[in-house]
Amino acid sequence: MLAKQVWRILSFPDKLLSRVLRARYFPDDKVLLATCGRYPSYTWRSMHAAIGIVCGGFRWRIGSRRSVQVWRDPCLPRPSFLVPSSPTANSLHLRVCDLIDATSREWNHLMVRALFCHDEAESILAIPLSFVVGDDFFVWHHTANDTFSVRSAYHVAVSFANHLQPSPSCIVPFLWKTIWKANVPDKIRIFIWKLAKNALPTGMNLQKKMRTEGWGCPFCGSEQKDIEHAFLRCSIVRH
Repeated sequence: MLAKQVWRILSFPDKLLSRVLRARYFPDDKVLLATCGRYPSYTWRSMHAAIGIVCGGFRWRIGSRRSVQVWRDPCLPRPSFLVPSSPTANSLHLRVCDLIDATSREWNHLMVRALFCHDEAESILAIPLSFVVGDDFFVWHHTANDTFSVRSAYHVAVSFANHLQPSPSCIVPFLWKTIWKANVPDKIRIFIWKLAKNALPTGMNLQKKMRTEGWGCPFCGSEQKDIEHAFLRCSIVRH
């Protein structure tokens, strides 16, 4: 499976194939953010199509905490939504190390609870921190031993195709890069970011989060309450 080859590039950056592809297609050493490029080879074009699967299945294991950006890099050990979903304008470039008390080397509970919703804060505070600081490294989220397998990658691909487990990590990597580097006010960047990962407080999302009924469209009265209705199908919005 092509996703396995992408994972091998991540795991073994010094192998011949990794060095050859890196020299031509991702010289900044960030294969998950690489574009297909102009006139790509058949090998790279095929592998590039599988990058989205790897993006949707890996997460960072916290080590030094300096490599992982809180709002961009998947690091929460949860079944889905591996990236926190509630950024604020003054915390866009927050790194994991910023959430840790430098003296005690423990999570800054007050800061974590102030920045994240309850479920996300609990997931973060449950991540154990080691006093022996090593490098941050990535693991495969969908196996018990954190090791990539073709079978689990297949299930990730199928779930994305069927929209059974939408994840912010499965968005095309260069789209993330475009959003974060857009020359717009922070509040616009955050809005687009939430729109792209289906994190806006639509009726459907509120119903899932609060487990209550009655979250129809407040403008046209329709029972449809997803993002597509809010921006495209609502009769009030269209007129």
